[in-house]
Parts: sequence; structure tokens; C-alpha cells
Amino acid sequence: MNSNYYFEVMSIEKPEEQAVEETPIETVVEEDERAEDLKPFSIRKGHMGYWKEVIDKNPYGIGNFYIHRAARWANLMEEKMAEGDLLEAVAKKTFLECDPDHKDAISGYGFNFIADILSEVWEHNKEFDRWRHSFTEWPQGIKEQG
Repeated sequence: MNSNYYFEVMSIEKPEEQAVEETPIETVVEEDERAEDLKPFSIRKGHMGYWKEVIDKNPYGIGNFYIHRAARWANLMEEKMAEGDLLEAVAKKTFLECDPDHKDAISGYGFNFIADILSEVWEHNKEFDRWRHSFTEWPQGIKEQG
């Protein structure tokens, strides 16, 4: 599904000389990026309503991308944990597996958005939070702000 969004580009001239032009931005949500196609992961008891609300409030665009990344990451961690690995040992590695070429270049804000979702709704939130608050450098693939 293609959607065109427009934003205003204003010059940094004197206020009376500011020009406004519409610039189209294409946002594409792939067929496999729809909410109904999210692969389920272990949701904490009593938090399914919150998870559904997050999905409903982010049907497209960057919010939708972050929701899908959170689900993908949780699923990868759960797969590794089912094989006997500790979450703390696989969290960084599986985050990188979500985007091995770093083409998405998630910002620190984006990483925190994704991590906040998992901290709130994921069954393994306590272990996840322990890992999240213990690392001393951002995982590779996080675009530095600045």
C-alpha cells in the first residue's frame, strides 16, 4: 500500500520572503508489515490489551516499523532462549540479526521505542530490562544522534 504524505519546506529567509513548497514523501508498508501479519510472541499476562492498542495507534509509518521490529526481535530472542541460551547472551546478537546490513539505521530514539514496547508487554521483560540497563554501548546499527 503506497501513501503520499506532504510536508512544508520553508526557506530560512526573511519571514516575508519565505517560500513554501509541497514535497511528496512516499511511505510504503509492505504486505508482510501489516498488523494482522505480526508473528506472535509471548505477551505478559494482562498486557495483551496494551499491545493491541500500540498496534492500533501505529498502523503505518515509523511506528508500524518499530512494532514489527519489536515483534521480530522478541521472536528471535525466544527462539534462542528455547535452545537454552540466556536472554542476556542473545539480545544484542538478535537485534543485529533483525537488520544484518544495518540498512534501517535505527536511531537511539527508535531503539528505546522498541525496547519500551518489549519492557511493557513481553513475558521476559524482567530479564530484558536487566540486559537493557546493563549494556555500556549501543548495539551496532543504532544511528547516533547528532
